[in-house]
Amino acid sequence: MERIVNAEHLYSNIKELLEEQRDIEDVRKKLGIIHLRILQRDMLKRTKERDCSKELVVYNKIAFYLLTKLTNFEYDEAIYLEGMEIAAFCFEVLFKSQMYVPQEEVEYGIFSSICYTLAENQANSIIIANKIIENYEGCCKTRRYLYLYACFLARRYKEISRMTVTEDSMIKEIVLFSKSMIYRNEERDYLSGLKDVLFQLRDEQSEDYYMFRLIYLVAKRMDTYSIRNLLNDNSDLVDYIDVLTQKEIRNVFELWQSQKFLFEALEQIRETDDIFFLSLPTSAGKTLVSELILYKFLSYKRGIAIYIVPTIALTNEIENSFIRRFRKVGINVIKELEYDGESNIAQPAILILTPEKLDLLVRKQPEILEKLECIVFDEFHKISDGQRGWLEETLIAWFVFYMNIYNYKIVMMSAIVDGLKDSLSNIRATIYDKKWTPSKKLYGMFYLPEKNKKVYGKNSVKQGEEIVEEYYLDIKYDFKLVASLPNVFQRKTFGKKKADGKDTKRSDTKYDLCWKAVNAIEEDTILVYFYAKKDIKSFISKCEKYRDIDTDSRLESLKHNIARQLGSDHLLVKALDYKVGFHDGDLPEDVRSVIESAYKNKLIDVLACTTTLADGVNLPVSTLIVGTFSNFDNNRRLDLGDYKNIVGRIGRALIDTEGKVFLIKYPEIYKEDDVQQFNEYYYGERITNSLESAFDGIKDDLLFDVESYAYKEMDKERRNIKSMIERIQIFVFTLYEEMQDSNIVEFGEAYSKAFFLKHSTKTDEIMNKYVSKYYKLAGEIPYEFLKKCNKTGVSYETNTILVQLAEEVGDFETIYDILSENVYLKLLECNEFLPEDDSVQHYNALMTWLEGGSYRELRDKYFVDDDVQNSTERCTKYIRRMFQYIVPWALSALLVYMDEKTYSYRVMTYLIRCVKYGSLEENVVALCESGIKSRELAIDLNRLYVDDASEDIEISEWVVNVQKERLEKSFGNKFDRYILEQVAKYRSIKREVSHYFEKSREITCYVRGVQYYSYFSLGSKYFEENKKVVLLQDTNNEYDMYAVKVLTSDGKFMLGYIPMIYSEEVFDLIESGYQLKCEIHEMREKSLKIRVEKVGL
Repeated sequence: MERIVNAEHLYSNIKELLEEQRDIEDVRKKLGIIHLRILQRDMLKRTKERDCSKELVVYNKIAFYLLTKLTNFEYDEAIYLEGMEIAAFCFEVLFKSQMYVPQEEVEYGIFSSICYTLAENQANSIIIANKIIENYEGCCKTRRYLYLYACFLARRYKEISRMTVTEDSMIKEIVLFSKSMIYRNEERDYLSGLKDVLFQLRDEQSEDYYMFRLIYLVAKRMDTYSIRNLLNDNSDLVDYIDVLTQKEIRNVFELWQSQKFLFEALEQIRETDDIFFLSLPTSAGKTLVSELILYKFLSYKRGIAIYIVPTIALTNEIENSFIRRFRKVGINVIKELEYDGESNIAQPAILILTPEKLDLLVRKQPEILEKLECIVFDEFHKISDGQRGWLEETLIAWFVFYMNIYNYKIVMMSAIVDGLKDSLSNIRATIYDKKWTPSKKLYGMFYLPEKNKKVYGKNSVKQGEEIVEEYYLDIKYDFKLVASLPNVFQRKTFGKKKADGKDTKRSDTKYDLCWKAVNAIEEDTILVYFYAKKDIKSFISKCEKYRDIDTDSRLESLKHNIARQLGSDHLLVKALDYKVGFHDGDLPEDVRSVIESAYKNKLIDVLACTTTLADGVNLPVSTLIVGTFSNFDNNRRLDLGDYKNIVGRIGRALIDTEGKVFLIKYPEIYKEDDVQQFNEYYYGERITNSLESAFDGIKDDLLFDVESYAYKEMDKERRNIKSMIERIQIFVFTLYEEMQDSNIVEFGEAYSKAFFLKHSTKTDEIMNKYVSKYYKLAGEIPYEFLKKCNKTGVSYETNTILVQLAEEVGDFETIYDILSENVYLKLLECNEFLPEDDSVQHYNALMTWLEGGSYRELRDKYFVDDDVQNSTERCTKYIRRMFQYIVPWALSALLVYMDEKTYSYRVMTYLIRCVKYGSLEENVVALCESGIKSRELAIDLNRLYVDDASEDIEISEWVVNVQKERLEKSFGNKFDRYILEQVAKYRSIKREVSHYFEKSREITCYVRGVQYYSYFSLGSKYFEENKKVVLLQDTNNEYDMYAVKVLTSDGKFMLGYIPMIYSEEVFDLIESGYQLKCEIHEMREKSLKIRVEKVGL
């Protein structure tokens, strides 16, 4: 392979470059190319491909030259940061090269981590430092201070603060500074202590001076970006900052450069009337930004904040992210709500909702606006997505309109929007647009180097002749320069008799090529994205050809769990034998959760997915292969904005310093138009994603069809457009309720001003036409009827049908009489509620669902198909769309027209909840509403509760207190780690956070579980001489994330656990660094009581 750059020449150039302070982007590119050559060796395991030692020598020279120059001379800040990033990159390559002895690799890692901090890239600094500790701990501890420096760079301040303070001034001051990052004592400047030690080492000409000076510079950067320092003026954030720096296991001590704007923004958001737009790339720390904004508004422990995300998968993700921290400051995180009836949300609270649920909430409980402090629309670029996007855009407009009446703030967040200022209408807006992200992106392309050979035709290739073609791999960073590697894998095809002749099916398909790409890369875990679900099936069906059966015993538990719902003959269950899985929207929600958990725990190596995973869940993914980006006919393809979002999730902050994205240039892509579109994905870093309204994309001919055809005659696309037009009517009616005395001109102006996005001239014309039409209709119908229309969220036409159906319901006593088959089927004939699958016996399926029928039972009874996967997909899709969304919405709309005084009304209110969760049992519904995600598990827990519990304990309290051993015994073979995970999470979030140590400095409590451990075997004599006990966090406890073990004073014997009522508070005290004095208070034959006293920090 020829040299791409002369590395020695580069070294001399960089010296000249720094001295002249010229642009150093060219240097970064050329260094990247050298690194790409090393990656070719490592990523594809081609150790004989070439010797990289010469390049590494140059990396060494450049890295140390940059580090020395930049830390000893004054440079422009931009030059300094860019130079430090390059030095960090060079040291990282040396650290990972496996070309040096462990001691040298550790030192290179330390230097890389230092440079990343000085480059204001704390995330990569932490990653490198943690790798040193995890992989070289023994080596670090043989060198004085090296382990301490690694912990310091990894921000393991808590571990350092618990180190014994010696007379060694270096250790002492690092320990004190680490404590200041956790607790912050304003009475002392801890940087000055480090500085004094530095001067002392310099005067003594100590060999430790050079490294300690770098650590001092690191400490200065840490202090500058300390979350306590930057947000010190926000006194109302103190409690939450204490959680971030003290009580959390995954602590946050610093703001990143993409988050610095919070320093001024938090006050500005609260004080001004602007709508705030925050554009931060994926992995730039958007979650923390949203947390601090939400807490800013709820810090006075009153009011409600609403957080809107586009998908159910994201509601789960955000709930998991928020709940652990917010519960520690007394803020409820709520994902499930009862929409019908009085609003009884315990304040303060954060509601996590999809746009559909938000629409239902504000219609059924408009009084919630009086309590609203802030609403955040996350991923707001989704307003461009057709019917659902238009729903969200009109919802935002609704909240913009009501900002003039109620005192709340609107914040909009996105990871992929560019040029937002040019897209906004004439509204008051503050825009924070940040492009920085900590991780690099590497792009790879597998391709044929020359035009594909024909495999048919009389004069080219003989019938059945085998043709072998070599696929190359080009890899690059986010610039044009590329390194190439030949013969990464081979494509095999076989000649046909004629162009339309049949292949023997031995030729490689694009799914074969995709598997060959997976095997060529040899990464531990790989995510493979497909645009269409049919592609996933074709890809997965070939796994046995390219993978060996795995013997990991944990796979049996995983397979058993999924087979209970899908059956053992389902493709997903079979694929798991090869540590291969898939994730799409046609799998039940709890199955998807299990798959996500298995992938996070590296039980699945290759995971195929659609956007349900790539666009919704944060997984530790460092490598993505884009299997397909269009449907079979190539008339629909992955939106470039969505692609940008997916790619942004690869190489997550604090997990990887870089993410790898690979595309495969299949033979059918070599047409000119296809090549151009393919290159848009390959050069993904160039993608700009401007925002436009979903309405702007409607074609004139489709609009004409919608106005001409009956709804049932329309295809899905035209039905969506019809729904978007009806949404205008719904919005007009809502505004009319507030502006019934205004004329059409005033009304039209108010309507237009509510939209934050510029619309095209064509869209404005369409809007004006329908606004006038529906304004006139609103004035013609009775005002009380209009108010009821506004509570349903459906079209005027459907409301007229609901009035008639409500009269048919009458006042019956049973569910079956209240919701008769006749009423139910008429309800499903309304445009908004039409089922997509006409072959189903809709009423019978509903009854089976309400009676607790499993997914498999419904599938085998109502979705019969020769292909079990097709029937599973149809069944899951039907349940998700009809029972979990459409039918509850339809019944809720019908309820608006029922008499609130009747028994039927109360039954219908209950029935809506029952349909959503698939059970007529109140306890099952209560468990699902309060956090048990699996309906089947909720049903099983209720059966156990009925057999087990006394009448004076509610089922949620019973689940919180039930012992693991009881579950194992009752569930038998059904019990597995995934059931354990769900129950454990439920127990952790549902129990009350105790505050006993705030009222008193000590507690006395019995030790739980003594019968399982060493208490009885040790005997009373042992404890007469050993009254002291120690407490230790059990972070590996699968059943309780806040478990605290009780051990003898020497730590040799386990005695049991702190009772759950106290354990979270005790766990947090230990995590925060408090000293706890523990001793035996009372001993009995079958019990042990201890006293725990909080001594101090």
